[in-house]
Amino acid sequence: MNSYGLAFVLMAAAIHPFRDIFLKGSKHPISAYATICSIWIFISIVHVLIFNEDLKLPVSYWPYVAVSSLGLIIYYYGTLKALERGSLSVYYPIIRSSPLAIVLVNWLAFEQPYELKVLSGIGLVLIGVIMLQKSTRGVTGDKKSLCLALLAMLGSAAYTMADASAMSAISPSVFLFYVYIIVVLGLLGLGLAETRSIANSMSLLKTNFANAPQRIILAGVLSYVSYYLILWAFKVGSEAAAVSAIRQVSIPLAVVFATIVLREKKFFYNIWWASFVGVGVIVIAIE
Repeated sequence: MNSYGLAFVLMAAAIHPFRDIFLKGSKHPISAYATICSIWIFISIVHVLIFNEDLKLPVSYWPYVAVSSLGLIIYYYGTLKALERGSLSVYYPIIRSSPLAIVLVNWLAFEQPYELKVLSGIGLVLIGVIMLQKSTRGVTGDKKSLCLALLAMLGSAAYTMADASAMSAISPSVFLFYVYIIVVLGLLGLGLAETRSIANSMSLLKTNFANAPQRIILAGVLSYVSYYLILWAFKVGSEAAAVSAIRQVSIPLAVVFATIVLREKKFFYNIWWASFVGVGVIVIAIE
């Protein structure tokens, strides 16, 4: 990875945890995320207009948009539901462990062999995940939250691989424009499925924004900047595995921020085992 790619990923990793910190405690998180994604569409339109970019998208790249959108919807849903039930410092490290999923997909689907070093990295991730879960309730902790966090991790792996492939020919702002139209519609659909009323869904959107407009806007802007930086890392030639690994810097940062901002407990315990997850995914991805 060149120095530009490394700088983009490190900046994105430092910014990323703030979105979930700002959204923690939202009355209806799915509606909050839908609002944030709507902000992304607005920002991407501004980007397209400023740089005079063409919104036409080649037909051959629509599958990347579809996979990225689906992965993001799964990622957002799993993240929100896991954080509704549990602490950020426990589930964020699991959610951000997408390199583990990428390795497993390559091994199971494409029969790609891996060295002992990579298997050791997988072992570190599993140990870290188990011990973070143990800090809540028993060895497996809250099973539903664990499953949701793992679902989010798989979604993250899917959109990471799609994004890396798409950036070979698509402008980041144009790509984000189409992806987030689909994501907003998907999240609104999930919100409607929960509330079972269009009026209630729209009311929740307004309530979330009215209760904490600064938090919603900050979360939207910061998360857009973080994602945009990642897409530029792909744009300058960075590989998906390397990007995904270096992004894990956000894991210990999330634990620190959650302790300081959200007053979550067991800081030293969580940071220790979160570091196992971070080191493990880095070992996996730099194979």
